[in-house]
Amino acid sequence: VAAAAAEVEERVTYPAMLLGDDEKWTNVDVRFTARQMTLYESSGGVIEQLTGLRLFKRRLHGCPIRSNVHFSPVAGGPKVGISDGSGTELILSTPERMLVQATFYLLLSARMAGAGGSFNERRATLFRQIKRTCPPPPGAHVLKVRRNRLVTEAFEEVGDKEDKIWKQEWQVRFDGEAGVDWGGLQREFFTVLGREMFSTKTLHDGKPLWVRMGTEAGPLVHPNFEASSEKHLKWFGFCGKVVAKSLYDAAVKGSSHLLPVHLTRSFIKIILGVPISYHDFETDDPQLYTSKIKYMTENLINDAGLDLFFVEEHFSKKGKLLRATNLLPGGDKVAVTDANKKRYLTLLARVRLGLAPQPHKPESTSPQVGAFLEGFYSLIPEALLEPFDENEVELLLCGMPDVPFADFKANTVYPQLQQPLSNPIVQWFWQAVENLSMEDRARLLQFITGSSQVPAGGFKELEPKLNIQLNHSPASHLPVSHTCFNTLELPRYRSFEQVQERLALAIKEGAEGFGEA
Repeated sequence: VAAAAAEVEERVTYPAMLLGDDEKWTNVDVRFTARQMTLYESSGGVIEQLTGLRLFKRRLHGCPIRSNVHFSPVAGGPKVGISDGSGTELILSTPERMLVQATFYLLLSARMAGAGGSFNERRATLFRQIKRTCPPPPGAHVLKVRRNRLVTEAFEEVGDKEDKIWKQEWQVRFDGEAGVDWGGLQREFFTVLGREMFSTKTLHDGKPLWVRMGTEAGPLVHPNFEASSEKHLKWFGFCGKVVAKSLYDAAVKGSSHLLPVHLTRSFIKIILGVPISYHDFETDDPQLYTSKIKYMTENLINDAGLDLFFVEEHFSKKGKLLRATNLLPGGDKVAVTDANKKRYLTLLARVRLGLAPQPHKPESTSPQVGAFLEGFYSLIPEALLEPFDENEVELLLCGMPDVPFADFKANTVYPQLQQPLSNPIVQWFWQAVENLSMEDRARLLQFITGSSQVPAGGFKELEPKLNIQLNHSPASHLPVSHTCFNTLELPRYRSFEQVQERLALAIKEGAEGFGEA
């Protein structure tokens, strides 16, 4: 299987037509890499935003190679339906529909068998590709700034500069200081720049560019839809370029000025062109997830008196209504019922997480997102990131953390068990974790908590506490995580080998709601 999948290394493409929400067909190319199926507009054009900014450069839809993707026949011609687990349903028309499905399942089997290489191997390949396709121009750019105005002066100095300047090495000079930049000043510059630029308290043109989802205590930042002036959009483009430069410099120079900030998982999905799901609320906005999303998905709502319609109202922190967005045309007159609630939650995610002005159109996105992507992809060719999922992109941008085994184990609680460390399933679990590479421990931490990073004070500072529970699922099932509660549920496994195999598979999948293997 792995040998056959290797033939897809250089990308396989099938022609097709995609049915849009407006019941019109669009010519697309269905392109496969080892870890992603991507739909591109095949007319040779680009998707234009209302602001005129290019988005994704012809990319219409991205779908990771995962087991929660399902294909189903559609009546009336050579059609196939695709459900990607995010609430998005696609209909393709192509005489190659059987080949599309066969290629997908071949790659899925290969991925489960370990094909495609480890994260470190794929990162090394990415860095080689960046060096080859985007070699740095000769010379260096001297960047002189004052410490107390570092972010503003950096924006004024290089914000409008051509891409060539961004690909050059930057030699940082702090005004009034005699230090020579042998790399230390550059690292300090990018650390301060990243921290201040992504701060939810730093104002640009009167408003922060970034907000924390749900609560100000949350660790993840997301674009602020209220920051919508022309100046704000230039700042978002600048942010995109800074993020891309940190990755570019790591590839061409081996620099380590990684981001001291964590973007929401849904925003990283947007960068990759992967559909946003209402499941993403669990990681990105746990407050909304526990108060609304979880209740609606787990309960009947027809007689619950929720009085919900397909409209989303946006309020300021002071409770002032800023705008109302119809999730569907005429959505303020369409009641939410048990029959359509998943469609409602999917569109709600596209508005709240994706900032889409027209959420019923999958290609719709906000000017803020468009500006960021324009800046980011001006330095990093987007196709190079296709082999990575959203969890791995976080590791690319923020670096591989140290996940100490002893601290991990010592600060895990077991609410259901009286003597947890005597339980064989728990013992097998920790034996499997101790055997994991640091990369896979980081992926396991992402799977349980939604982030690969250990708090500065160690696992004891996680809130809620990281906890392990045993459920009554059969041994054929995979572990299940609930990131808003930092909870890992383990089925009733019968051997160490089962725990090791199922845990490794869950880490590779990295998706929500694992079911039968």
